[in-house]
Amino acid sequence: MRAFYQILKLELISAIRSKTMLVFAIASTLWMILGRYILKGEASGMYQLSVRYLLGLLFSLVLISLGAAAAGALSTDRVNKRLQLSMMRPVPHFVIAMARSVAITLIGSLVLLFALVVLWAFEGRDKSCARVYSPKVEEPRKAAEEAFRKMIEAPDAKSKDFKSKVAEFGEEPFIKYLEDYIRDEYVIVQPNTTESWVFDGVPESAKNIGVRVRFVNFMGIPGSVLGNFTFRDFTGAINKPIKSRFYLPLDSTISTKSEASPNLSFTNKTDIPLRLRIRKDLHLLVDADSFAWNAFRSWLVMTFVLMIVVSLGVFFGSCLGRGVAVFSVISLLIAMTVSPTTIEDYPNPAELNFVSYCSLRISEFSAIVTSPVSKFSPISSMEESECIEWSVVAEAIMAGVFYLLLFSVLSGFTMSRKQE
Repeated sequence: MRAFYQILKLELISAIRSKTMLVFAIASTLWMILGRYILKGEASGMYQLSVRYLLGLLFSLVLISLGAAAAGALSTDRVNKRLQLSMMRPVPHFVIAMARSVAITLIGSLVLLFALVVLWAFEGRDKSCARVYSPKVEEPRKAAEEAFRKMIEAPDAKSKDFKSKVAEFGEEPFIKYLEDYIRDEYVIVQPNTTESWVFDGVPESAKNIGVRVRFVNFMGIPGSVLGNFTFRDFTGAINKPIKSRFYLPLDSTISTKSEASPNLSFTNKTDIPLRLRIRKDLHLLVDADSFAWNAFRSWLVMTFVLMIVVSLGVFFGSCLGRGVAVFSVISLLIAMTVSPTTIEDYPNPAELNFVSYCSLRISEFSAIVTSPVSKFSPISSMEESECIEWSVVAEAIMAGVFYLLLFSVLSGFTMSRKQE
C-alpha cells in the first residue's frame, strides 16, 4: 500500500509540473463560464442547454483525452526506458498500473468537479431534482416471450415460414424484436373517458408531485390536450399542445380523502382519441433533494466511469504500441456511443439475410462490451432534473473498482512480457 501511495504521489506531482493538466483544468472551467454566452435560447431553458452542451461536451472530452493519455503513458515510458526502471523496484507490477490509473482519474475528476461547481453557481442554485416513478405494467421481456410462444404454436400457414426463420436465426432475435415493439406499445384514451394506472413506491408523505407526459393523436392533427390528471388528493388540468412532452404540477385541491384517487387517472376532455406509450411517455415526478446533492452523485458516477476508461487505456498501453493503444481506446469510445443506438430500433428478423444478421450480432456484441460505460447516463439525468439514485452511484463505484483491479492485474501481467 505504501508503494501505491508513493507512485500515486509521483504521478500527481509529474502531472502538475507538466502544466498540461493545469491548462486543461483552466480551459475547462473557462468553457463552463464563457460557453454559456455562446448558447442561444430562452433563459428558462439555459439550464438544460448548459448541461447538455457544456457539461456533456466537457465530459466527453475528458473521457477521450484522458483515456488516450492513459493509453499512451506506459507506451511512451517504455520507449524512453522509464518503465523498465520502475519495474526494477520491488513493487508488484499491477500496483504501477493501478497507481497510474488512479492518478489520471483523480485529475479528470477534479476537472469535472470544477465544472459542476461553475454550473451550480450560474444555473443550479434554485434547482432541485425529482425522483421518477413509472406505471406498473408487465415487463416487456416477459410479454415478448409470451407473444413469441403464441406465434410459434400457431397452426396457420404463416407459422411455417415463421418457424423456418426461427430455425435459421434462433429465438432470441425474434424475442428482442417483440420486446422492442411492446416497449413502444400505445394506450388509447377515448374522448370523455377516464384511464388509470397503478404507481407503486410513491411515498404517502410526498407533497410536490407532478406528471411528465406526452400525448399523440391518430391523424397528426394540431391542437391541444384538454383533460385532468388526478393522483391521491392531487389534481391538475391540462391545456398543452399535442405531441409535445410537458410537465404538469399537481395541486392538493381535493378537500376530502374519500375523493382522492389511489391511482393516477387521466380524463380526456379532448374531442379526439389520444395515445401515449405507457412505458415511455408517462411518469410521476416527486421532489427529492437539491441540485447540489444531485450534482455530487453525478460527479461520483462520472468519476468511476472515467476510471473504467482510464484503466482500459492503461491496459492497452501496457500491451500495445502508443499509436495502436490510443486508436483502440478512441475506437471503443466511439463504439460505446454508436452500438446502443444501432440496436435501439431492433430490425424485423423475418426480413434479415445472413449478412445483416451477422452485422446485427456484431453490434450487439459491441453494445455488451461497452455496457459498463454506456449504461450510466449522469448527463441525461441531470438535464432532465432526475434524481440520480444512490443505488446507481453504488453500481458505478463497484463497476469502476472492479475494472480498475481487473485491468491493473492484466496490465501488470503484460507489461513485463511486452518487448519493445
